[in-house]
Amino acid sequence: MGEPQEVTIAEEDGLESITATDDPKYLGYTNPQFNDGFIQTGLDDFRIYNYAMTAEEVNAIYKEGGEAPVIADIEEVLVETETGIMPEIPTSIEVTYEDGSRQQLEVTWNPIDPSQLEKPGSFEVRGSINGTDVKVVAKITVIAKPVLEKIQLSADKLSLEPGENTMLHVEGWMSDDSKANLSNATIKFNSNNSDFVVFDNDRLTLSKDTDELDFIEVMAEVTMNGTEVNSNKLKIEVEYPSVDTSDLSAVIEKAEDLLEDAEIGTEPGQYPKSANEKLIRAIGKAKEALESNAQSRVDQAVSKLQKAVTTFKESINLPNEPVVVDIELNYQDISLSKKEKATVEVTARLSDGSSQDVTKDAEFHIEDSSIATVTKQGKISAKQAGVTNLNVSFASFNKQIKITIYTSSIKIGEETPVFAGATLEVEGTNASITLPDDLPVGTTVMINRLETKDIQHPGYVIAGDVLDVHFKYPDNKNSEGPFKLTLGYDQKKYNEKEVSIYYFNEGKNVWEKRNGEVENGFITLSVPHFSVYGVFAQVETDSGSKNNDNSSSDNQSIEESNDKLPETATSMFTYMLVGIILLTIATIILFVHRRKNKSL
Repeated sequence: MGEPQEVTIAEEDGLESITATDDPKYLGYTNPQFNDGFIQTGLDDFRIYNYAMTAEEVNAIYKEGGEAPVIADIEEVLVETETGIMPEIPTSIEVTYEDGSRQQLEVTWNPIDPSQLEKPGSFEVRGSINGTDVKVVAKITVIAKPVLEKIQLSADKLSLEPGENTMLHVEGWMSDDSKANLSNATIKFNSNNSDFVVFDNDRLTLSKDTDELDFIEVMAEVTMNGTEVNSNKLKIEVEYPSVDTSDLSAVIEKAEDLLEDAEIGTEPGQYPKSANEKLIRAIGKAKEALESNAQSRVDQAVSKLQKAVTTFKESINLPNEPVVVDIELNYQDISLSKKEKATVEVTARLSDGSSQDVTKDAEFHIEDSSIATVTKQGKISAKQAGVTNLNVSFASFNKQIKITIYTSSIKIGEETPVFAGATLEVEGTNASITLPDDLPVGTTVMINRLETKDIQHPGYVIAGDVLDVHFKYPDNKNSEGPFKLTLGYDQKKYNEKEVSIYYFNEGKNVWEKRNGEVENGFITLSVPHFSVYGVFAQVETDSGSKNNDNSSSDNQSIEESNDKLPETATSMFTYMLVGIILLTIATIILFVHRRKNKSL
């Protein structure tokens, strides 16, 4: 035991050779720490294999008295793969021995020639079971690799207005009906109306200049792994918003009036025939734009016709003396308060390039004389708040100015038109409101002052004005603000550290502190909207301290009782009043009773 022995190699065992080494190898040697490391037994026989046998193989040899079991049947190996894909052949197969037992044995397969995978078909791969001379065969079936077969195009929106956009979506299916992964595919979009469509990746934008199309058609072209597939044609309807043609109609009417009054000829003051024909064509094109669905085209038609009219006027045959070719005004728009005035000056531009003041010879007309008036000399006086137009004419030329009259003060309880950017003083108060620049034309305001009896703010006293402000906007329009509110307070009673502006939150039924900038008896605050705002000061408690603005809402809430406070008299005075009344009634009864006794 433990001594070197000579080993004979049997060819049938499958070994070809054993390489000798200088260090001896021992059978049954484990580790020196276990009884010197040698197995304490004897060996009758041993075999050397060229692979590591499984426990099942060793057990089978043991049962057969050292002889390997005979294989009766081998599992059929069938593998399917796609063209160009190397098949995955199992590394072990199941065998059945003559005694009926079964076992998984490892197999070594011959290499596969890649050319056998280039097209659909079948072939065999041979191999052998490890440690034996048993040969096995795997049947390989090559099927066509699925390719992109169908593309479906869809969109978030199937109707667009000019200038709008929508996202496009592409889905694909393979030849085996599986869903296609298009993450690495090349997708191109196109349309039969490419002049009006812009593609930005998978976003489609309809041109703002679109005005004649009822719909557009969109397609997708998808290329994946060399296969190109076209999608369905996606139809997207074109919807047009309402178009304002009032300005274009007005310019056309003026141009036609100019043509009607113009004399054609070669004499001074007459117009050349060619100029007349050009203006007629320009009017015709402008009338075509009246049927357009695009506001941009209508606006362009207005500009082009105005230029054509100017060109026509300048084409007049000039006499030896210069003539008026146009008039200019010193205002484009006029905004006045009720106390302000303005004078419109008219300048004539002459054919020789010179100009002349013709105000005294011009004609002025106010469309709504209840809002403003104008004299023959062009002096405008405001009458009441509102918007109207001033028409100015001279030598067959006409111009128009928009006039806005705004009020600089507001009466309590009176609905008043107001205008953007104005600063309004509230009559009878020390309050003023500066309006934002985006205030819509046609806005009105109503301001009411709240009386002391209508206000309940326990722990605080009114130190200035308390106003209820309501704005009314036209046609569902609104203002983003902000508004600037200025409220005055009594400087003789309160200092600037004692006063603040408070806002009444109707939803929570509480007064909320808004602070504000205090200066020279006024508090100024920027507010996003209006409701009830007022100036309050804290009152001292019996302990000499002031109420904390962070006290519970119960201290600031308003008790609703017909929107009025309870009577301010205390219970003691109420009891005294009741006692006096009872005493008076008793005196009257005693007096009547004595009179009756005397009469008896």
